[in-house]
Amino acid sequence: MGTSQRAEIRSGLARVLALMGLVGLLSAAGLACATPQVKSIVQVAQPAPGAAPAAPASATGWQTEAAQKAGIKLLQTFDASGPAAWDAQKHPLVFFTSNGPGYGGIPSKVKLPGLTVIDAKTKEVVASQWYDLKYGVEGADATASEPHSLGVSSDGQWIYLPAADPSAPADDRGRLLVIDAKTLKLRQVIGTQRLPHHSKILTPPDGRKLMLVYDFGGSGIYILDTKNDNKVVAVISDQDLGGRRYLAFPDTKHENIWITVRPSSGVEADGWVAVVSTKDWKEKKNYTVGRSPIWVTFTADGKYAYVDNGHDDSYHKIDILKGAVVGHARNGGSGPYGMALNWDETELWFISKGEGSHNRGKTVSYVDPIAMGRPKDEFYTGCIRGDHIYLYPDPQVNEMWLSCNSSFEVVVWDPVKKEVKARIPMPDGGSTHSGAFVRYTVDGSGQWKGEILYDHGGAQGATLAKRAELAAQAAKKSQ
Repeated sequence: MGTSQRAEIRSGLARVLALMGLVGLLSAAGLACATPQVKSIVQVAQPAPGAAPAAPASATGWQTEAAQKAGIKLLQTFDASGPAAWDAQKHPLVFFTSNGPGYGGIPSKVKLPGLTVIDAKTKEVVASQWYDLKYGVEGADATASEPHSLGVSSDGQWIYLPAADPSAPADDRGRLLVIDAKTLKLRQVIGTQRLPHHSKILTPPDGRKLMLVYDFGGSGIYILDTKNDNKVVAVISDQDLGGRRYLAFPDTKHENIWITVRPSSGVEADGWVAVVSTKDWKEKKNYTVGRSPIWVTFTADGKYAYVDNGHDDSYHKIDILKGAVVGHARNGGSGPYGMALNWDETELWFISKGEGSHNRGKTVSYVDPIAMGRPKDEFYTGCIRGDHIYLYPDPQVNEMWLSCNSSFEVVVWDPVKKEVKARIPMPDGGSTHSGAFVRYTVDGSGQWKGEILYDHGGAQGATLAKRAELAAQAAKKSQ
């Protein structure tokens, strides 16, 4: 029996035991972390007693022209000050992830949108918080408030968590919760037309500190200024792109946003990737790819982009300098969603969500992104409906973290040994989507400063620089 077969059997056993709730046996096998013992905290989204009602966003100047265009409103503002909800000195490197009700026929035990803070080194859950917006959502309807992502501002101050109000009109149900990362208290509730989908940092060369957010239809792609009360500074609509936009990713220098776009509903044709400048928010180029483009990831030197196609289990390679698609190959899994390059960029990993199919993916696969050709292999992880995959921001540790929204855990994958290294169950059995690795420092006066190392947009800052170094070394050795 080969190493990969043993790893798959071991991972399969771990998944069965986990679903049976036998966490103790998993721990003995060295696979699962301890059951989280953090206190479940719920914040009710109501103003403090005696507080004056919030002034209308239009009166405060918050509702910019771009916000009006997209139907985005500032609904509530809160005092988010107070003591820290967790200790950044004790836990300087953390992974923030969403924690919610689940969706698609596999609801979790959680009924509210929330978040979890994990110590990235020890894999200990250090804090968890849920947010009750008093929308009266009960039972299966709670899945309408499933957060499909979690974003963190570039300085680590703000967390952006999607939610929804199912009782509101269809074109006014989206809610984006802005949360203080230190206190885990609500700062703002921003209203959007549809449930917000993903969010990630956007830091253009001119120094602006922005957040790139988009929803499931409705408001489109909207850009928030994290240093100016999260005001909307720009909107990119489906009409601007000439199709149904899906996901969006900043390139390595954040000079452009790469947006996966599909033809209008009912049209059978290839989709494309639109490249939009962060200077003027105008489309400057596009690339035709498969019919279901989803994720985009980039080599650290910014020379190549990879785009996967969830419905036909393949990916495209784009030479950015030449401005051309230069390769198309199979990815080796079923319904790929998230992608991540390894440290020296000799492997491109995909998480199989079963997109466009059963939507119950449980594997990861990888390819040689340089030679392309046939996929290298596929491995069972038991990460049910995993959709996002993140490179741990330390090459010495060399892990990939998978968010598993229907097995209610984060699975830690070893890309060298090709096996599951650990499983981190979510507090109260909540669903997890997306997240961000953030490194914090605390100065003598107790002030926190955060640095995003890897988020939904891929490698950032020190992680991107280190990957560029290791990739260059690997390329030199291969010559």
